Amino acid sequence: MKNRIKLIALIIGIFIVFAFPLFGANAVNNLGGASAVVDSKGEYCDDRVEGITADTEKYIAKRNQNLEKNCKGAQICVLVLDTIGSQRIEDYSAMVFEKWKIGRNGENNGVLLLMATEDKDYYIIAGSGLSSVLSTKILSDISRNAIEPYFSEGEYDKAVETGFKRLNEAVCNHYKVDPFASVEGNNFFSGGGSGIFGTGSGLSCADIELSTSPILDCASCLFCGSCGACGSCAGSGSLIFGLLVAYVILQVLKYIGKSKS
Repeated sequence: MKNRIKLIALIIGIFIVFAFPLFGANAVNNLGGASAVVDSKGEYCDDRVEGITADTEKYIAKRNQNLEKNCKGAQICVLVLDTIGSQRIEDYSAMVFEKWKIGRNGENNGVLLLMATEDKDYYIIAGSGLSSVLSTKILSDISRNAIEPYFSEGEYDKAVETGFKRLNEAVCNHYKVDPFASVEGNNFFSGGGSGIFGTGSGLSCADIELSTSPILDCASCLFCGSCGACGSCAGSGSLIFGLLVAYVILQVLKYIGKSKS
């Protein structure tokens, strides 16, 4: 009787291992009221709520010309939406960053400032190449002193302008480049970076906390079956999952063999 119970438990375990990633992936991809990840319009400042002035958009485009030319292809993009639905702003920002491929491939030096006006939230996420430059301390300072005073009052244009200026200064200082240098270049954003962001580089105004740790990121990749979406564990989630399944099956076969003998 005990042997049968153990066998049944193992079979149930296998079912859970196989079924959970499928259900988890569906749950992630079909969140109630969640917004689809927006496509890039080819603009450094993509304003979907018409709350950002033309002068601010031109300024952001001009500063990105300097970044791309003198800062190894670095890019700082801004996306302003009304809402991202029921998704966490950390997750949505990461998906936008990955899809748009901000920054230069190999340098991983892109930055995204995302604002959701109706959700009363915003988030900053940076490529792994800038993780030391845009540390938690620096992002917290930019959030509290440059963005939050205006964002909380509904002055989104000013929040974008001041937040972008601080981010631009931090990146330019890292590359020892004048953040206000005059330069002519392409006025339109074109993705081409690796899209790889640094885990822990994002900062939300809602709770001022780091995004998920590397261990939890890999765990989420393992259980939701979408490791390639974040890039945080370089595709290892699928491999780990496969090894886990193989191990469980092997244990079942060993147990059956012992029971027969």
